[in-house]
Amino acid sequence: MHKLLYFRLFLCLICHTLTYIIKMFEAKLPQGNVLKKVLEAIKDLVPNANWDCASNGLTVQAMDSSHVSLVSLSMSSDGFEPYRCDRNITLGMDTSTLSKILKCASNDDSITIRAEDSGDTVSFVFESQSKCCCVFFDCLANIWEKRLGFIPLVLFLCCAVVSDVFFSLCTIQGF
Repeated sequence: MHKLLYFRLFLCLICHTLTYIIKMFEAKLPQGNVLKKVLEAIKDLVPNANWDCASNGLTVQAMDSSHVSLVSLSMSSDGFEPYRCDRNITLGMDTSTLSKILKCASNDDSITIRAEDSGDTVSFVFESQSKCCCVFFDCLANIWEKRLGFIPLVLFLCCAVVSDVFFSLCTIQGF
């Protein structure tokens, strides 16, 4: 029992030491159910998505296969504790598989996402008070998607209507 505990502590120490030597991305969500719910919502719309990791947070922008629905997700670095991104990295992941992986975590688990500089493999660590589980997930190559910019629109409408038509419209609507 003690040997297993010491071995586990040794592995954690090695992993913790290597995270500061290698340039990487690491983010820990204290409430893992947030990520689970987000993925559950978008997994049917977007089969594959690029997760762009930058110093200010995680962003996902993807369209469904018929190019009707746009998913634009932004998770600020303030929502993670800790958040570390040494260099901008893009992780192409299959959302339905990722959703299945996150079902292994319970709702009160914290989820830590780690990726090395290459971005080929992402590890998910599920931690709770009683257990710790680590899952490694191979990323897809960067999925080519056009980045869409959003321009805030302010729309004004000016309409000229004859007074008796306006009166009949108002009476129909119950005003």
